[in-house]
Amino acid sequence: MLTLDLHGLRHEDAKRKLELFINDHWGKMLKVITGNSSTMQSIVSSTAQFYDLDFTRCPLGTYIIIKSH
Repeated sequence: MLTLDLHGLRHEDAKRKLELFINDHWGKMLKVITGNSSTMQSIVSSTAQFYDLDFTRCPLGTYIIIKSH
């Protein structure tokens, strides 16, 4: 599973970096580390929804798994 760590990244840069990561690794299961930021979690969730991707959040909320797409 490929991992993108957005923890500590500025929110303005996170969406673009996530979009590039998704497009570069289309068809693979991905793990996106968000940290505890609810804003970062929202950015990742809304981007995954925009791409119509199935995803799940870890129970602690520190990362999101985007399932194979």
